[in-house]
Amino acid sequence: MKEEILVKANEGKPNEVSATIRINIPDTLEDMAKEWGKELIYIKLKQKAHIDGVNCARTMLVNGKKPNEVADAMAVWKPGVAGPKKSPVEKATAAIANMTPQQKQEMLAKLKDLLGQGGGKK
Repeated sequence: MKEEILVKANEGKPNEVSATIRINIPDTLEDMAKEWGKELIYIKLKQKAHIDGVNCARTMLVNGKKPNEVADAMAVWKPGVAGPKKSPVEKATAAIANMTPQQKQEMLAKLKDLLGQGGGKK
């Protein structure tokens, strides 16, 4: 199947250029194997998996995961499967850590209200 793609270079700059290209990308894995060969498919997938794995690990490190936590997560990582997600408590804790003291007090008051109304788990 021919995929039409608009490619731009120097976007937003005075020397911006673009071209519409058509790339033949087979519709199925079987068609790719016939057209491109299994070895090429393997090499390209391996390259992409390597890049995705490195990016996933880097994102975890930037988000505060410890090296051993990253290593453990990556030991079971698979391409195309999102890395470990933060729990709601982890997300809330991270958000609160970035608040001003006033915002933290407002959040605490809201949490107390929620808990007082039975919205929290005991």
